[in-house]
Amino acid sequence: KTKDTEQPKESVILKGGQNWDDVVNANTTIMNHKINKAKKTIKQTASKYSNPLIVSFSGGKDSLCTLILVNETITDFKILFIDTGIEFKETVDYVKDTINRFGLKNKFIYKTSSGDFWEGLKKFGPPARDFRYCCKTLKLSAVTEAISENFNETIINFTGQRRYESIPRSQEKLVWTN
Repeated sequence: KTKDTEQPKESVILKGGQNWDDVVNANTTIMNHKINKAKKTIKQTASKYSNPLIVSFSGGKDSLCTLILVNETITDFKILFIDTGIEFKETVDYVKDTINRFGLKNKFIYKTSSGDFWEGLKKFGPPARDFRYCCKTLKLSAVTEAISENFNETIINFTGQRRYESIPRSQEKLVWTN
């Protein structure tokens, strides 16, 4: 039963007759291992450097996972969200709601990009995998500004990147300098 309705919780039946609870239970050991390994890496990285720590939070599943892991592991960090100007209203609302739900408003840095996607589109055409001008003009410039406005030194940035997203990401070290 759920708290809100006191009705029996529906369970989605998966192929083979399993439900999501079965899937979660079957993977608990491996998930706990991965969670503990990630938290150990976060703790080691945070203790190795004296630089300020931030979590880049886009509102996506990977950055949410990173935010949760960092929040459960260390206390002294900030959260950075870049509003590129082409974010869906629902994404921005979700990011703000998540920050509030976790009680992290005092750690939240919200930066709006000064770039204009639509002007870039007129000038350069659609962005492409090998020509991602929009990332540079909308995200990276805003990140640089946010960091220089809020920190007087180099920062350590926890990001939610997965090795399986692309070949270049699969070749990245766990910790790198940018």
